[in-house]
Amino acid sequence: MKCNNFRYLCALHVYLSSTPSRGRKCNERPIPYGHTTLELIGNDRPGLISELSAIISDLQCNVVTAEIWTHNTRLAAVMHVSDKQTKSAIIEPEKLSKIKKVLLIVLQGGHDNREAMIRDSNGCTWIDRKLHQIMSADKYFEPEPTLNDKRSHKLDVVSWNDDNYSAISIWCKHTPKVLFDTICTLTELGYFVFHGNFYADGAKAYQMEFWIRHIDGSPFKSDAERQKVIKFLEAAIERRVSTGLKIEIRTKDRVGLLSDVTRIMRENSLNITRAEIATTGDKAVFSFHLDDNLGYPVDPKIIDYVRKEIGENILQVKGNRKGLYQAVEESFTRSSFKDVLNTFLSWLRFSEHQVSFLPS
Repeated sequence: MKCNNFRYLCALHVYLSSTPSRGRKCNERPIPYGHTTLELIGNDRPGLISELSAIISDLQCNVVTAEIWTHNTRLAAVMHVSDKQTKSAIIEPEKLSKIKKVLLIVLQGGHDNREAMIRDSNGCTWIDRKLHQIMSADKYFEPEPTLNDKRSHKLDVVSWNDDNYSAISIWCKHTPKVLFDTICTLTELGYFVFHGNFYADGAKAYQMEFWIRHIDGSPFKSDAERQKVIKFLEAAIERRVSTGLKIEIRTKDRVGLLSDVTRIMRENSLNITRAEIATTGDKAVFSFHLDDNLGYPVDPKIIDYVRKEIGENILQVKGNRKGLYQAVEESFTRSSFKDVLNTFLSWLRFSEHQVSFLPS
């Protein structure tokens, strides 16, 4: 695919960079009417999503829709929450303030001093673009050591100062919305895309080339600016990649359902790396990506047990079950006593956060 229509690229940039204050209606993605939108970010840890959903349920509220990402030991989420009694937005300032206060306490739990944030918003933007904005503002791009640190992309940036452009070339595995993520990131950084080439090799590889200039009309002015763009683009691509086993839950919706489901996962040492929550009428659809608390593939026996507890007809495993068994066997040979000890110490460190966070 090749895109060199300057008018089209400018229109796309204006659309992405526009804000409700400029008169744009909030119709980019269906937002549940009459619900409170919460944006939050904090230190990720096993069981955190379970804690957050349990608190929302305990405070007589319900998660209507939500999207949750994790990247580089951080968790970001956009949640649409309703009042349990009115089934609409939370209009009591005291109640909303209490919810934010308690959720913030949970988000601040962890082993480092990185800040947590929670705020309510009008929800007038794409959810995934909002997640990019939240995590980009967090600015924690340096990768943490992982058990399986395999980069799925290569990114190179070259400046063409003679033509007053900067050329960007990106190679990565074919991931959903990678073009959207890239354009959003460049837009947030204040760059116009004047020309672009996109190449896709089925579901295996993706190559993109962009010729860009800053909104002030200049290419990259320094190597520091170039490195900044590299870090932002790499982070945007990495955080979109879904890791772990994907499962899907379809059932009748009820207040506290998300809390119950995530509690079962936490009790069985399943760590949620990504989540999409959707409810329509009396129907609920939850999508999760899971690994274990050490970051290894999930044991199929645990999934079978969780299916029996939640409902075999309700929980469906996406992907190849045979490949799951093979991945578990390979990861088991790489485990060590040090991993187990670190997990135990981590559990001790965070156990105090498993008690009640509700203020009197």
